[in-house]
Amino acid sequence: DQYVVKILAPRVFSEVITRYDSLKTFNKQVQLGIELGQAIPRIEVGTNRKAIKILLGHPNLHVVQQSLINLTDRIESTDSLYTFVQDRILDSDRSPFVWLQALNLLAASDPKLVPVYSDRLDKISKEHPYLYPQVLDAWMKVEDSETFLNRIEQTITVGDPLMSMYAVNGLNEFWSEVDNKNEVKSRVRKIIFDALTLADRGVTYTAQPLLQKSILFKREDFDRINGYLNAFSLPDDIEVYQTFGTLYKEQFEEQARPVIDSLASLNYPPLNRSLKQAGWDVDVSDDIGTEFRTPNWDRLWQLGEHPVWVLETKKGTIKVEMHTLSAPATVSAIDSLTRAGAYDGIPFHRVVPNFVIQGGDIEREDGFGGPDFTIPTEASELEYFRGAAGIASAGPDTEGSQYFFMHQWKPHLNGRYTLFGRVIEGMDVVDRIIAGDKVINAYWK
Repeated sequence: DQYVVKILAPRVFSEVITRYDSLKTFNKQVQLGIELGQAIPRIEVGTNRKAIKILLGHPNLHVVQQSLINLTDRIESTDSLYTFVQDRILDSDRSPFVWLQALNLLAASDPKLVPVYSDRLDKISKEHPYLYPQVLDAWMKVEDSETFLNRIEQTITVGDPLMSMYAVNGLNEFWSEVDNKNEVKSRVRKIIFDALTLADRGVTYTAQPLLQKSILFKREDFDRINGYLNAFSLPDDIEVYQTFGTLYKEQFEEQARPVIDSLASLNYPPLNRSLKQAGWDVDVSDDIGTEFRTPNWDRLWQLGEHPVWVLETKKGTIKVEMHTLSAPATVSAIDSLTRAGAYDGIPFHRVVPNFVIQGGDIEREDGFGGPDFTIPTEASELEYFRGAAGIASAGPDTEGSQYFFMHQWKPHLNGRYTLFGRVIEGMDVVDRIIAGDKVINAYWK
């Protein structure tokens, strides 16, 4: 039914929802609910209001959020769905996760709603930093350019890496929406240079889309931009060098050639591969030349072929059966970090509905950090079905501590990412996790 919705949403949208609802099983269908929410742009809202209201009443926050996202610009303030969202979500004590999306949906028709809830927006910004992008979305609907840019600048001035990264991302969205770019370009340039001064890998990585805008940055800015690279080093900051390799090829090819040659001479294969993919003429050595963490073989013998890794969260417990034989270096690294308590208190920083939840950034908690060691990619014949557990990567042989769990079957990941286990208990918990939810305690069963 999920694939039928993906293919034939306009024909089957209401029928699928009504059928599952009549069978009293719709509330258990998370992946199907998300698929239906994502199908809203393809249906006629007016003839499907009843079904959409059922969708908005789903107990899973991701189903509701995806539905609200895709209703944006599809309803007017006179629509009964508008009133339904205001009464059931906006004027209730719902989770900030869906409340923010409801505000953004209704504010698209009535921007004056945003200042009414300014106190709650400020509170969410302080207590739920992973929701700051949605807070910025709300303010961008109502604030003039100067006020919004002041907000972005103030956030970056504080210097918190996560919030600054979200602020730069919000600035990128602002730039794509602003009509008269010439009026604000000098201010945007200043903010980006201020952000780069933080010398933070996440902020610098996020600044790339704006650095690529020729109206903002010219050839004469190359030396200044390149100077910010001095704060970074390999292998920790591989993502920064990768994204700057693409930027330099597209914007500063002639000036950047000596810099690229210097980086390529370091002979770090993950970087050289990305430079080559960006279009640079560099050699990629077959000799990986990377010092990997050595697995603790005695400890792996004690763990056995399929030990069970347990992650306790406020949403419930997730149990993962590990594949020691196909991913020994990965399981050994996870074991070492688990026994050291490194995963305790670390959030899931990335959640993509109907794809993955990702956590394990023990250094920064934003997706740009990891341990003080590297482990190799351990490709195998195992497939990325729902519940599969994999290790995040910035390219072959760059893995560290970040892991992810699959919501769905995604065969394009097969053979490219280490698959170290599968969730054997707690997939309902995986379905409920939102960005910012933390692992309270990680241990072996």
